[in-house]
Amino acid sequence: MNKPILFYDCGELGWSLYLLGHLNWLIKERHATNLSICTYRNRRFLYEHLPMEVLTIPYGMSEEIKGLDMDGTHLFSHDTQERIHNNYLINLFEYYYGDEYVINETYGKFQDGSIHESLNSSDQMLSAANIILDYKKCILVFPRKRKGKFGKRNLPERFYIELVNRIHKEFKKIKVVSIGLPSSSYKLSNSISHKNFIDLTTYDKDLMLELVFALLNTGKIIASVGSQSALPKVSLLQKVPTYMIGHEKLRHTKIDNWMNTECGFYELDRSYIININNCVDHFIKWVKS
Repeated sequence: MNKPILFYDCGELGWSLYLLGHLNWLIKERHATNLSICTYRNRRFLYEHLPMEVLTIPYGMSEEIKGLDMDGTHLFSHDTQERIHNNYLINLFEYYYGDEYVINETYGKFQDGSIHESLNSSDQMLSAANIILDYKKCILVFPRKRKGKFGKRNLPERFYIELVNRIHKEFKKIKVVSIGLPSSSYKLSNSISHKNFIDLTTYDKDLMLELVFALLNTGKIIASVGSQSALPKVSLLQKVPTYMIGHEKLRHTKIDNWMNTECGFYELDRSYIININNCVDHFIKWVKS
């Protein structure tokens, strides 16, 4: 009997979406039945709806890669400023799983072999999301704050503070929810205490991603906003109008906008220097339109 093929997902979340689309294609177009995936506990949700085995990265491996950042489909050491390439990861997964699985060695955007679809949420998570929102309309804010070389696309914290304050001024009955992993997000509740503002950046990290999908699936999110990164791409995948700030407009509004979701975009150059008031004005006008 042939060994199952084991894919691994331990890079950036945005690249998980490419892999998810490819696995979906392998199953639906190539009728593959011998696939497995190994990933972080908080990403299992992405794959559990597919007819394939989903494994959690084991403790020993987690300890070995702890402290490394995610970089594309790879990892990155901030200490040595070096990318940890796929050959290292392949050898690592070979050590843990090589006796039972064939480790897949090819990763990328899989543009010629992908099927992208919105994901459903469980009734339990949808109920939790609706309770958080108090069944009210909401705008989701993704306050990205990554470190080191990945911080180049961070917007200043004061941008998000001004953004949330303006949303409250312009849309008095709309809730604003800030969400993202605590390790890579601004904690806006340190500066904002409005009654219609909820900061979920301290939510259980193992459930954070699943909660993002559930919030997007409530039908209560009128828009989401953030710098170009993974969570706005998730919002686009879930067909929620999304506003992005960044330097790759064509990619995010067209090429990687797989569901043709409405997408507003505020263009910056690669310096990511931003005129905060102008961008916030542009976002408010976009929402009103």
